[in-house]
Amino acid sequence: MAIYETLRVRSTFLLAILSIMEATRRATIAELA
Repeated sequence: MAIYETLRVRSTFLLAILSIMEATRRATIAELA
């Protein structure tokens, strides 16, 4: 069960990183446009 909890936390952490990267990319595109 601890392994499942670790995987769930890790996937949530990765999703947060991806959304931050996406927001940064959109902000950069908005500045260039």
